[in-house]
Amino acid sequence: EDPVVREGLVNAIGVQNSDIVIIALADAVVEMGLENSKSEFENLIDERELNINVKEKLQRTIALL
Repeated sequence: EDPVVREGLVNAIGVQNSDIVIIALADAVVEMGLENSKSEFENLIDERELNINVKEKLQRTIALL
C-alpha cells in the first residue's frame, strides 16, 4: 500500500463536505488501519455540525482505530 495514497486519504478527510464521502473515507481508513486519521475525525466532530448518524459513525471509527 502506497504511503502517498495513505497520506492523501487522511488529508482528504478534513476537506470533505459530503456525508457519504466522509463515511466512505471512515470505512477505508479502518480497513487500512490508518490510526493517524483519528485526529482528523475528532476535528470534524468538534468543528462541524454533522448529521447525528455521521457523528456516531465517526465516533465508532475512532474507537475501532
